[in-house]
Amino acid sequence: MGAQYIWLLNNDAIVGRDVLSSLVATAERSERIGLVTPRIATLNGERITFAGGVISIKDQFYNETSDPVVAAEWAAQHPEAGLVIGTAMLVKAELVRRIGMLDTTFFAYFEDIDYSARSAAAGFRNVVDSNSVVRHFEKNRNTKPLEIKPHYWYYMARNESRFWRKHLGLSQSLKLSWYSCNGFLRHFNRLHRRPESKVAILSGLWDGWRGHSGPYNPNRHMPAIPSAMVRLYSMRSALQPPSSLTTEVGAVEAGEPLIEEERDSIEA
Repeated sequence: MGAQYIWLLNNDAIVGRDVLSSLVATAERSERIGLVTPRIATLNGERITFAGGVISIKDQFYNETSDPVVAAEWAAQHPEAGLVIGTAMLVKAELVRRIGMLDTTFFAYFEDIDYSARSAAAGFRNVVDSNSVVRHFEKNRNTKPLEIKPHYWYYMARNESRFWRKHLGLSQSLKLSWYSCNGFLRHFNRLHRRPESKVAILSGLWDGWRGHSGPYNPNRHMPAIPSAMVRLYSMRSALQPPSSLTTEVGAVEAGEPLIEEERDSIEA
């Protein structure tokens, strides 16, 4: 590999003239920097949707924020545990030589979080270039769940549990997989007007538990008996939305309250 850097850029992202040079300049500050991302903003540029994140396999958590102040605090507190997302991720070639390429078994979504974790585990730092911004269409699962297509729900429900199992093993990942399941069932309860998305969530949970990989198949469903059990469990009051929660289209939906610093804005 003769190149020094590889830039992974979504084909629908909007990039300014100086973004790439700014990313490279940030990467050149230290040999230990492996991944660099710009801040990500909405298409009109009025609001930041990703300002930074942290990922720790040892402490078993990951988090993202759209607040630049919070992101700066996290970067200072956890310099070795930075998280970047794949919308416009600059990758140092030396990192690829050390840890390999993205894990294609995720197929879509969570492969960037996995790469951040692998980069940090190899001794590299993952940083945000606060001097550059890339604009990208925002899909927000908390405020606009009805706008999100079924394949997204499937991959996210499947790959979060697959991610933790990959890095922690089956027994140590069970608790986090259970938390993930409950979180997606809260989303499930908001999607009464999108039955295809509800089915996709159940399919994703099922395939994640089984360790299945590959592309989304809308014809593959969670089997009837597990599906009935999960649907019954999803009726618990703790998984229901507050009655005041209203979507952008003006209808009260079943769902969860807005979760601070959750992976709300998906830039892919």
